[in-house]
Order: sequence, then structure tokens, then C-alpha cells
Amino acid sequence: MLQLDFWNGFSEHLSTHSTLKGITPRAQHYMSHAIGRSGCSLSTVFATWSSESEEPGELRVELTLTGSKSDHFYGQLTQIKDDIEQKLGTTLTWHRPEGKTMRRLYQRLDADPNDQARWPDYYTWLRERLEKFHSVLQPIVGSLNADDAPPETMDADEGSGEAETEQA
Repeated sequence: MLQLDFWNGFSEHLSTHSTLKGITPRAQHYMSHAIGRSGCSLSTVFATWSSESEEPGELRVELTLTGSKSDHFYGQLTQIKDDIEQKLGTTLTWHRPEGKTMRRLYQRLDADPNDQARWPDYYTWLRERLEKFHSVLQPIVGSLNADDAPPETMDADEGSGEAETEQA
């Protein structure tokens, strides 16, 4: 219930502070947000584990690429990595795990998911970064060249089109 409670609050925060929306809140670690291209989405993450530190959890905003074109699109994005990071005003983590088709670029923040008094601050952090990611990445994602990309297939880790759970 912790994650569902968090996402319900974040959904309410978005409805009163932003034009961006998420999917219906669920009891999971992420919420997806459309960016206008199949196989590409923005995700906000409220994890009860941390991928990089000893903290009890983390927040992330990420561009997630799935499907047979993910590596093709990821390669194009890495070619303009410096420009993307300059426009976002931060250094991103570029995640390309071996044996997976899902690719990510994200910004993260250590967070204590059990500290509900800080949730309003977490909502603001996620919203501000989500809006920035959307404004910077939507036109870039829309202009990615699909020529010479492999044909679309249903990959094992793509299944429902939702973000995979991955703990580092």
C-alpha cells in the first residue's frame, strides 16, 4: 500500500500543479507518462530500494526505451548526450544492461520512502524533473530516425509495455 498511497498523492499533485498526467496509480514502483512515440515513455520511480547507495530508497525520472528499436534509438541519443544533459541541466545515468532490450537514461535522488512527511517534497522533485524531461526529450524522441532499425517484434522483457523491475 505504501507505493499506491504515494502514487495517489503524486497523481493529485500533478492534477493541481502540472499539465502532465500519469496512468492510474497502482501499487508498483513506477508510473508511466506518455512522450508521443511507441516504445518510448517517461517514468517516475518511487523505489523502496536504492540502485546506488545505502539509502532505503530512491526517486528517479527516466526516459525508458523498449522493444526492438530501443538499442537503435539509444545509440542516436548517446550521440547527442552532451546536448541532452546540457539542456536538462544535469548529468544523467545512461543504463544499457547486457542481455536486455530496455534502455534508460535517468536522474535519481536518494529518498526514504517511509518518511511520509517528505512526500510533498518528493512530489515536487519528481514533477519538476518530469516536466523538464518532457520539454527537452519529447522533440528529440519525436525526431529519432527509425530507418535501418530492426522490425518491431514482441520481446520477452517488453511483454506488457511496462517498465521492468530491476534492482542494482
